[in-house]
Amino acid sequence: MEEFYYPKTIRNIVVAVNDMFNNIQVKRYDSSNNVVKTINVPITFGPVKKFQQIREESEDGTKYYLQLPRLAIVLNGITYSADRATGVNEVRYWFDQSLGISATNTFSTDIQPTPYDFSFTLYVRTDSLTDFSQIMENILPYFNPSLYLRVKEFSFLNIERDLQVTLDSVTPEFISEEIADDTTRQINGQVGFVVKGFLYRPIASSKIIKIINTGYFIDEYTTSGSLSGVQASDYTITSADGGTTSGSSNF
Repeated sequence: MEEFYYPKTIRNIVVAVNDMFNNIQVKRYDSSNNVVKTINVPITFGPVKKFQQIREESEDGTKYYLQLPRLAIVLNGITYSADRATGVNEVRYWFDQSLGISATNTFSTDIQPTPYDFSFTLYVRTDSLTDFSQIMENILPYFNPSLYLRVKEFSFLNIERDLQVTLDSVTPEFISEEIADDTTRQINGQVGFVVKGFLYRPIASSKIIKIINTGYFIDEYTTSGSLSGVQASDYTITSADGGTTSGSSNF
């Protein structure tokens, strides 16, 4: 293992997934099919508790329930994807200046990223079939058969990669048991999907060689055909910051 290294890749994927479901709306209609209310469906990241367990009571005994409809996303697992592993020892190079980095005299290298599948579950909580249907019809049609998220490879580099998102399962949940007086009706569901992402090893940085001056000289052969001198090569290497390295090699 290398020294501490944290490019925030998993965090960037989680943020991108949450943003994918961030603008879902539910509309309420009257008997004439006119929109009377528009609800921006909130979304949270983390485990989902039962609707009845999130209620609170005020001092006067009034009960407050969690707002419905709402969404929640959970990261279920991270699995190595061997079928997407290519060029596992191949080195990537890029010039820092082209990435918008202030330093112009260096280039960066790293090993090809390691492919991993990130499994997520989107939990849907609603109190009516109409709300549930609206949410599903604003999500499922875009997986045909998959969609793509554009995510920055590193939080500190301006490199982006399209990550494929595939739909894994859709499980509606219609609560059919008898509803008590202190509970409300629920129509819930779970949407499982997989993000085909990558994880990255540490980046190395090196200075760019801009000029190489090389000089050759060859001693003459004798009349008998033997070499009377030594063949050699003198060289001078100048890096972008003006530093030079000189030497000589015989051959």
